[in-house]
Amino acid sequence: MRIKSLFTVKTTSDLLISEFNANNNDFSWNPKGEHLKDILHPDYKKEVCRMLTALGNGESISFHVIAGRVKGRYLFLLGRAIRKDGAFNIYFRKHGDLSSDCFSGNDTVIKEAADRLLGIFYRSDKFGNFIYFTENSIDLLGYTPEELVGGSLRSQFFLSEDKYDRLKNKVIEQGCLKGAEISLKHKNGQIIWLKVDNIAFYDENGVYTGTAGYVQDITQYRNTEEELRHTRHLLELKQKELDSVNISMKYRVQSQVKKGRKEEEAILYHSRLAEMGEMVSSIAHQWRQPLSALTFIIEDIRDAYHFGELDIKYLDDAIDESMSYVRFMSETMDDFRNFFRPEPDKEHFNMIEKLIDVVKMQYGRFEVAAVNVNIVCNMGEGEPENLLNIEYGRGISFFTNPVETATDIVVYGYPNLFKQVMINVLNNAIDAVTEAREKGLVGVLEPGLISIEVWTKATKAFVQINDNGVGLDSAVIDKIFEAEYTTKPKNKGTGIGLHMAKSIVEKSLGGRIRANKRDRGASFTIEVPVVSVSIGT
Repeated sequence: MRIKSLFTVKTTSDLLISEFNANNNDFSWNPKGEHLKDILHPDYKKEVCRMLTALGNGESISFHVIAGRVKGRYLFLLGRAIRKDGAFNIYFRKHGDLSSDCFSGNDTVIKEAADRLLGIFYRSDKFGNFIYFTENSIDLLGYTPEELVGGSLRSQFFLSEDKYDRLKNKVIEQGCLKGAEISLKHKNGQIIWLKVDNIAFYDENGVYTGTAGYVQDITQYRNTEEELRHTRHLLELKQKELDSVNISMKYRVQSQVKKGRKEEEAILYHSRLAEMGEMVSSIAHQWRQPLSALTFIIEDIRDAYHFGELDIKYLDDAIDESMSYVRFMSETMDDFRNFFRPEPDKEHFNMIEKLIDVVKMQYGRFEVAAVNVNIVCNMGEGEPENLLNIEYGRGISFFTNPVETATDIVVYGYPNLFKQVMINVLNNAIDAVTEAREKGLVGVLEPGLISIEVWTKATKAFVQINDNGVGLDSAVIDKIFEAEYTTKPKNKGTGIGLHMAKSIVEKSLGGRIRANKRDRGASFTIEVPVVSVSIGT
């Protein structure tokens, strides 16, 4: 039975598309006038164009290709091209092997794989791109089968491209993998562990063309009892520190009550306690990633040893990377402890330095909410100074050393109260981005964005926090700083955060805070008196 083509194209001799005919309603796009390579997956562009231009007049050729994107997704297709009078007629249809029928068909290799392997079935091409996945793929990687087609195992899902290359070479040499345990990136940014059993495919010339096999989720089994014990021990130690901080805070509140500041200090105390739960959760998330990374480094060292790649440079690089994760975990807890330390008196402090500390402390929440963050200092002289950047899934980057070379903006007040103001506003921005994603205003695969700009004018210092969340209505702006007013559900918001932020800015820092609408999202601007400004070189 002849299978009907999905679509056909006719091109000129230099492969520009002159005609396009679709036999399926899925293909509402029309690439007429584009170059043929523009509708092909990047890995296939050179190969397909080279095959076509090598054809003589009247000759034809069949080839497999990942093409699209149609409605935002790729398809694995079988193409047939005929050259006539210098032009090309190319017919594309879905590859017949990529369906459930392959299990009962005549392809003995596929049948053997289906008979002896269990799990979620997949196919990949010679470049390591997914070309087929069964429907339950969303339970494994978070993507639908349509989203996975064309996705690169090497650059999109594997944590290390070197690790992928080693496994691929092993499959090609041995013809299969049995019970291999690998780590991949889930759609939500988490790391998952899979058990893989697969077999390799080769053409009639013995050239590798791809793999087929099954994968099983074994993430929970990789969380060994030793790792859990170690994590619990660390959390117990830090819990003791938190208990000590809580006691200190309690005595501080009691002391302030005696001085006639009972109501204000009590609210501040409870506000900080409200932040503590989210802070502990954020730290737990921040530690989970370095712990996983350290596990991967250790396993990579073992793999390098088995593959004869372990030398002193490799070992030094692995140790340096491991120590950076250890230092990161230590600094995270120091920041957290300092945040809850009592402040008896006002002092001069570098506003930029404290702002960067707050953003680093909140890194776990940014990762969970899939939000990108950047901080710039714009003093109106030349290009703005990039201070810090957080890119979802890639960690924190400093563009300058914030202590030695960045601009210093010194203000007078309570540093930890300033940090609490920033935490309240940033948490509000994160919640706004999360709500925008739930309402479809931010795409599922699109990271949220929080941009922070710092500048001075005359005797004032300004911090502006912009987000691409759900935004603010005019009626909300007039009430947003009122006590107990919140636009969130009762189980998600208390209405105390922004009210306390306003109270701290006005009474403890001598400034003011205001909210504004943006074309997309909201903007909060904090204004405080500045003591001195020095611009680094």
